[in-house]
Amino acid sequence: MLSLATTPVHSATLGSQLYSPWPSDALSDFLRSAGKLVTYERDEAIYHEGDASHYLFRVQNGAVRICKFRIEGQRQIDAFYLPGDYFGFDMQQQCRFTAEATTTSTLLVADVASFLSPGLKAADFVSAVWKTALRDLHRSQDHSLLLGRNAHVRVLAFLHDIATRLKRTSTIELPMSRQDIADYLGLTIETVSRTLSDLVRDGAIDLPSSRSIAFRSPVKGVQ
Repeated sequence: MLSLATTPVHSATLGSQLYSPWPSDALSDFLRSAGKLVTYERDEAIYHEGDASHYLFRVQNGAVRICKFRIEGQRQIDAFYLPGDYFGFDMQQQCRFTAEATTTSTLLVADVASFLSPGLKAADFVSAVWKTALRDLHRSQDHSLLLGRNAHVRVLAFLHDIATRLKRTSTIELPMSRQDIADYLGLTIETVSRTLSDLVRDGAIDLPSSRSIAFRSPVKGVQ
């Protein structure tokens, strides 16, 4: 469970460029004034499954993976959160997943109890949480449908999704490892690496480095 008293907090200026399509302006402004910036190192746990769900997080920079660990030790990644995304708070009062930073990441963190202060109407908070939950539901549904496709489609769709969320049309620097991608897409790391090589051979992408993706054609749908 997160303890803000023992977690290093670093000052920073919150940029206005964050991708934040769902929460209301009132909630966004409130987070800027009431939240604290906390930096997590690569692979550091933010919270664990079963911890009390006291905090709401927004990714400032970097990325976060939400995952479960099965009894046999296998990891399944349910979602990635990128700059501007909100996650953490659960109406069940317990975290259903483990959250970890995929790279050095700075998060804006606020205690949920502070959202119920007189400075923010309860209706604004409930509306923002509902919209965030709806977004996550849509992503989860899309993810489930994607797992029924072949490896080529899974990997290329994943890359396009990350590019769209990062608002990039030509190149992206992946904030997660190939093992992360494999655990998200239900593939082995060998299959992910082989599929990336196939996409290069097919003329869909270039690989300037292990985490850099250059699209041969601009990614559509980026606004």
